[in-house]
Amino acid sequence: MLATVVMYLLMFWDFIPFHIAHKYYCTTEGGFTLNKTLEEWKVENPGVAEKLTPNKKPEYEKVGNKERYQLNQRFAWDIITNDHFLGLRKRDNRIVDVKNSEILAQYADFDSNQKSLEPRQFRDFKFWIYVESCESMSDRPEERKFYKNKYLFKHQMEHQE
Repeated sequence: MLATVVMYLLMFWDFIPFHIAHKYYCTTEGGFTLNKTLEEWKVENPGVAEKLTPNKKPEYEKVGNKERYQLNQRFAWDIITNDHFLGLRKRDNRIVDVKNSEILAQYADFDSNQKSLEPRQFRDFKFWIYVESCESMSDRPEERKFYKNKYLFKHQMEHQE
């Protein structure tokens, strides 16, 4: 019995701690947050929205763990990637007013950062810790809210239900 437990733990020791950590980070740091709507931003910045034009092919810049796509003259989409406990990866998507660095909308998500189709390390074969998102893969309403707001900020369109 002891030998069985030892053999199991040699391989699967990270199963329970990994999934507990994933659930914890998703609950405490994950999800969508809208700090300011486009309508509120327009009230604070009168006349600016009319002068903005969306970039058809957003400029891309990568510095360290941060990627930036310039959506128009005033707004950018930042993706900040950080590693957490047991190899969890946090992807923090933000819509930012580049003039004052204000975060208008944010969507944080956690995954296992595994490349099972292109394995590069032993961890990539650990199918028992594979997770793609905090949300169900079939229905990702928080992510959809973020991308809808990204579109609205890029094209300066009012919120439509």
